[in-house]
Amino acid sequence: MARRVCLINSVLSAIPLYYLSFLRMLALVHKKLIAIQRRFLWGMDEGTKQICWVKWETITSPKSLGGLGIKDMKCFNASLLAKWRWNLFYQKDTLWSRILDSKYGGHGSLGGGQRGRQHRFWSEWWRDLQKCCGSHEQSQWFDKIKRWKIGNGGEINFWEDVGIGEESLLQKVPRVYVNSKQQSYKLADMGCWEGEDWHWQFQWRRNWLERDQEQWTFFQHAVSTVALQKHAKDRWVWPIDKSGCFSVSSTYKALHDLKYNGQVDDLLAHIWHMKIPPKAVILQWRLLHNALPSVDNLLRRGIVLPPLDSMCVMCNEQPETLPHFFFSCSIADQLWKYYFSWASISTVQPQTMRLHYCQYPQLCSPRPSRTPLSALDPDEYPLRP
Repeated sequence: MARRVCLINSVLSAIPLYYLSFLRMLALVHKKLIAIQRRFLWGMDEGTKQICWVKWETITSPKSLGGLGIKDMKCFNASLLAKWRWNLFYQKDTLWSRILDSKYGGHGSLGGGQRGRQHRFWSEWWRDLQKCCGSHEQSQWFDKIKRWKIGNGGEINFWEDVGIGEESLLQKVPRVYVNSKQQSYKLADMGCWEGEDWHWQFQWRRNWLERDQEQWTFFQHAVSTVALQKHAKDRWVWPIDKSGCFSVSSTYKALHDLKYNGQVDDLLAHIWHMKIPPKAVILQWRLLHNALPSVDNLLRRGIVLPPLDSMCVMCNEQPETLPHFFFSCSIADQLWKYYFSWASISTVQPQTMRLHYCQYPQLCSPRPSRTPLSALDPDEYPLRP
């Protein structure tokens, strides 16, 4: 299974790379692609069915959350298509960018609810780009991630773009926005240059009321921190990447974290750092997910075995379950005691998978600094059911 996971990430996820970077994946295609990957992962032949022991949402979640780290194709597709919007902004003088700008309105029509020119005549491809890049109807994730590096202010919408602070002024000070006569202005249109000095020129509809005072004070402080550069252009910064430039890998990770926003499982994250063969890691992963074909797991999935076949294959004394097979079985217990005596370890044998994997690094690490988990202190390591 470890080899199959590697092949899925390196081959099956890479085969449609060209198409995913140009077209938005249809729901039917996504379903079929997942079916191919799932059948390959669990070793199903053509025309046969087998048990999928772990749901696909868990498998595609990060390893730190208990998954296998297999690519989520929808997030990967959105990450690839988002690069179009980034390139449209930075490659405005290229022929392809000028064509798309004249036909659709350029990068500005791909997010924030901006419609651009003649939106009724947009192609399906452009509408798909808008959905993937975070349109008004979607989560606007692209606009929430990117940041403006202020230059001369000619590209930045003063109220709507996140150019001043971590949120747009429209969200931060809606009362100030409503009172402004310059609601659709660019940053460069909100004042003028006198030599090398910038001076604000705000226009208001009415005098300020007492209920506006808090937001007005915040607004004054926010604009006082803005430093325009007369001869520099505005540019985008991608803060989730170290270089500050857009990358598919950092974008995929951000979208993946938004989708799988769960609590990190220290134990499942730790097993991937063990210096053991990958197939042994996968075996541990399946054990911790209770995803091995023991008798009780088969029975839970509607597969009934004869009474004689439902007993433990080693001791033939009790019904076969994973905790019994690996720990409480008399033969397994003898093996563990022999190992503990050989390693000069005196301990009580745990009876659950989680306690065993938590206790093992506690006992075998020569230095306290190498004990990432603690099964003895529930405050340090809260066990999940």
